[in-house]
Amino acid sequence: ADAAESEAGAAARLRQEIESTTAEANARITQASDAIRTLQDRLSIRRGELTDVRAETERMNAEAAILEERNQRAAADVPAPVAAASRDLAVEEEAARVRREIEVLREQKEALLVILDDLYGAVGRGERKDAAEPSGQEQLRQQQQQQQQRE
Repeated sequence: ADAAESEAGAAARLRQEIESTTAEANARITQASDAIRTLQDRLSIRRGELTDVRAETERMNAEAAILEERNQRAAADVPAPVAAASRDLAVEEEAARVRREIEVLREQKEALLVILDDLYGAVGRGERKDAAEPSGQEQLRQQQQQQQQRE
């Protein structure tokens, strides 16, 4: 009788283990199925986004090709003299800017030489260490004459 009870107890434990293992396996299967569904949903969304991005890329490439063609036609329609004139205008503008800068620098140089003369005058009214050296204004006049001769 004890052996039968012990066999029945062992069988009950085995059934309980089987049920527990089955329940655990079913829970894991359900969890894996949920993960698979989630991943499939994400994949579907990504595929939709990819399709949209590809369509947008194709649209942008087509638009770029159209704009490039328009640009080439516009460049071909611009007569060579007009294109050259616009380049010449840019060169003239740059030359005028450089001339203005030269004039400003000349004025600044003249002002600095006047300040230098004033400083020498304040230090010793004619008692400069090198009396043979021309004053700032004299130097300016000499440089202007030299520059005019070069031009």
